[in-house]
Amino acid sequence: MLNKKELEIQIENLLIGSDKFLVDLKLSTSNVIQVFLDGDKGVTIDDCVEFSRLLEENIDREKEDFELQVSSAGIDAPLRNIRQFIKNIGRSIMLRTSDGIELKGIIRSAGNNEIVVENTFTQKKPQSKKKEEITEQVKLEIQNILSAKIIISF
Repeated sequence: MLNKKELEIQIENLLIGSDKFLVDLKLSTSNVIQVFLDGDKGVTIDDCVEFSRLLEENIDREKEDFELQVSSAGIDAPLRNIRQFIKNIGRSIMLRTSDGIELKGIIRSAGNNEIVVENTFTQKKPQSKKKEEITEQVKLEIQNILSAKIIISF
């Protein structure tokens, strides 16, 4: 049986020196390996084919029979890696934190395992019926984000 942690380390080592990075790795009990990649400049089908061949050369089929699937994380996939947040600076995001806060805003910065999201909302002015628009910068640590997805606008 393949070991997920060892496979993850092997994948990370194969990606050193490229602009590609591992977003997710799934390994089933029947040895189906699913590798989800992203890149600072995106991931093409050719990138997936090339990496699939490279990885397959580094796994011994004599020891283990396996099925390998390599694909991009996809535009609608949740963000999991700080490099994904960096890549998407300036884009709109919807996220939920571990303390139950749901936030919609624009990623303004990312790095050192934290991001800053610009959140704009309206609220009623004190002692008035009028509403005012408020913009705030919210700093979040990556480990406190339960889910984060880019809002796709056309």
